[in-house]
Amino acid sequence: MMMNRFSVYIPVFFLAFVIPATFASANCFVTGTIPGQGNIVVCDGNPPNPDPSGVQVGTESTNDNDEITIEAGASINTGGFAVSAGQGADLVVVNPGAGNLTGGGSSLATDGSGNTFIVRGGNLTAGNGIFFNGGDNNSVEFSNATINAGNNGMFFGAGSNNSVMVSSGNIIAGNNGIALLTGNNNAVEISKASITAGNNGVFFNDGNNKSLIFNSGTINAVNTGIFMNFGNNTIHINGGTITPQFGRAIETQDGEDLIVLRGGRIDPNMAGETIFTGPGNDTVRIVRLDSFSGLIDGEEGEADTLIFAQVIPNTEQCNTLRGQIAALNPSGDSITINGISFTWVNFEIIEDQLTCLNPIPTLSEWGLIGLAGVLGLIGFMAIRRKKITA
Repeated sequence: MMMNRFSVYIPVFFLAFVIPATFASANCFVTGTIPGQGNIVVCDGNPPNPDPSGVQVGTESTNDNDEITIEAGASINTGGFAVSAGQGADLVVVNPGAGNLTGGGSSLATDGSGNTFIVRGGNLTAGNGIFFNGGDNNSVEFSNATINAGNNGMFFGAGSNNSVMVSSGNIIAGNNGIALLTGNNNAVEISKASITAGNNGVFFNDGNNKSLIFNSGTINAVNTGIFMNFGNNTIHINGGTITPQFGRAIETQDGEDLIVLRGGRIDPNMAGETIFTGPGNDTVRIVRLDSFSGLIDGEEGEADTLIFAQVIPNTEQCNTLRGQIAALNPSGDSITINGISFTWVNFEIIEDQLTCLNPIPTLSEWGLIGLAGVLGLIGFMAIRRKKITA
């Protein structure tokens, strides 16, 4: 049932050879040029709509920094790429209210470095929703849109300093929801979005300093929710729900990785390892979770560290937990904190970073405190009166 997570490589080799160098007529047209750079292309809602050719600005000049805008009401339906920006540092904007951007290859595709895709609407239906053939410093801002991709929802070929910001919307993909190949300093942040993937929800291949921040939304993957291959990487889970069907919720491989859990629900549908950190000296820090099930596996390493940093509502309970943590076995044990059970294997270090809170008095307790204060004041005044009359 589990797919090969490395199948993301398949489409990367042919993009550069199939981008034509012609413009569509009809509702996608050149409105002007950027001096010393490239063309300004606009797709509007005028007939024919959907446009049958889309936007193809592959190699129109040596100055390829194009600006392409898909306006509200505009649709494209073509057998190739709905929008192919080609070489250069291009800007592609899909405005709210845009229609279907349908292509046999990809909905939005480009090549080279320094490209920016801002997608604020539309339905992207193709083999790949958003496709970067490779390059550095490429970015996507995605909101209020839907991707239906037979392969990858968003795909970045080899390159560094690439970034994805998903602030809402839906990504449905037959392979990976978001995939980034080899490169350093690649980053993804997800909020208020739904990712449904036939393989991995978010996939990072080799490279150092990769990062994922998951604030809210859902990741529902047939294989692994979040997968990071080789490198020193960080994952911050601040909320949302991660539900893999047959794999792990979070998996990292070789490298010194940091996983911080500050909220959300992590509940695989199958028993087994929920978090797997792979070889290297890794750290898992638990601050808060709404729900958690399964096993945390530190795998190989000499200083894999599991940190309990939850807030405990009263001092007595906190002191009890601290005693329990001090007696835990790093290589394999379990504990229940704030009603959630954690079980682990293959760690070398357990750290107590609990925050203990003094209990806040209830209304009845505040009443007793107030009464005690009044009685104390009355007693003080009575003693003082006796001294005056003596």
